Amino acid sequence: RYCISQANQSAGPHVINFSVAGTISITNNSALPSLNQSITIDASTAPGYAGTPVVILDGSNSNSGNGINIAAANCAIYGLQISGFAYNGISVSGNNQDYFRIGAAGKGNVIISNGYRGIQIDAADNGMIAYNHIGVEASGDVCAGNGYDGIDFSNTANNDSIYFNHISCNEYNGIQVGGCDGIVIKGNVIGPLSNSCAGNLYRGIDLEDGADNCIVGGSSPAEFNKIAGNLYWGIEVKNNSINNLLSGNSYLCNDYGAIEINAGGNNNMQTPVIASASGSVISGTSSANAVIEIFKSQNTLNNQCTSTPGNQGADFIGTTTADATGNWSISGSFGGYVIATSRDANGNTSEFST
Repeated sequence: RYCISQANQSAGPHVINFSVAGTISITNNSALPSLNQSITIDASTAPGYAGTPVVILDGSNSNSGNGINIAAANCAIYGLQISGFAYNGISVSGNNQDYFRIGAAGKGNVIISNGYRGIQIDAADNGMIAYNHIGVEASGDVCAGNGYDGIDFSNTANNDSIYFNHISCNEYNGIQVGGCDGIVIKGNVIGPLSNSCAGNLYRGIDLEDGADNCIVGGSSPAEFNKIAGNLYWGIEVKNNSINNLLSGNSYLCNDYGAIEINAGGNNNMQTPVIASASGSVISGTSSANAVIEIFKSQNTLNNQCTSTPGNQGADFIGTTTADATGNWSISGSFGGYVIATSRDANGNTSEFST
C-alpha cells in the first residue's frame, strides 16, 4: 500500500519489488490504492519464488472491491496470487489504461476464487495477459474458479492478446469478448488438465455483440488452444460478431460441442460437407474458394467423452482450399474419423462438419 501510494505521487515508470514473502490481507475499507501511474508490481522478486507465487493478495476478509485496479497506461502485474475478492481479481478500466501486462513467462499470476471475474478489461487496448492460472491453482489440477468469467473484455477493448494461460473452473465463460475488435487468443489451455478438475461451467470462449476480427489459434502447434471439458460450447460466435478466425485448435469433451455459430455470427459461414474419405484422400464440398481445415475427430479416441457430441476436432491434420465451384480434396495418410471447418477470405470460420 505504501509503495503504491508513493509511486502514485509522481510520473513513472515505477517498479515495486519484494524482499519478503507472505500474505497481504485486505479487510473491509482497506482496498489497495489504484495504480494511477505507470507501475509494475513484480512479486516474482520475492525470496523463495520459483514459478509459483509466494506473495498472496488475499481479499477473503473483505466484502467489497477488486484486488488490483489499474487506472493508468503501461502497468504490469507479475508473480502474485490474487484470491478471495468480492468482485474482480484485477480490473483494467478506461480508455487510457492501454499497454497493460498481466503475467509473463516465468512470472505468471494465479487468479482464483474471486467473486466475479478473474480479470476484467474494460476499454483498454493493446494489452497482454500471459502465463497465468485463472480459476485453477498453480498446480493446474485443483479447481478454485472465479464466480463469473475467467477473463472479460468489453466496451471496445481492442487489440489485446491472451497467450499461454490455463483458464478453467470459472463459473461462467473461460473468456468472454463482447463488442471488441482484434482480440488474439493463442496457446492457452481452456479447460481441465486432468479428470480431477472441471472445465469452465459455461463456454470456453464466447465472442458476442460485435466481437470482430478476433483470432483464436493460428498456423503453428504452439499457437493452437486446447479447448476441452467446458460445460457448454467450446467456442460460441454470435450476435453479428464477424471475421473471427478459429484455426488449428484442439477440441475435446465440450458438453454441447466444439463450435456454435448463431445470430449472424461469422456471417453464418457455410459448414463444409465431407463427401468421401479413405486412407489416402478426403474430399467434399463447401462455399467457393473456402479454406478447409481437416481434423481427426474425438470419435477416433476410444472411450473418449462418449456422452458429448463426437464432431469435435481433437487433432489438426491439414489445410486445403476449395475451387471456384466449391469442390476440395486433400491427400495424405489418414485413419479414424475426420471432420472439417471452412473459412472465407475474411477469416469467418464455420462450425464443424458431421
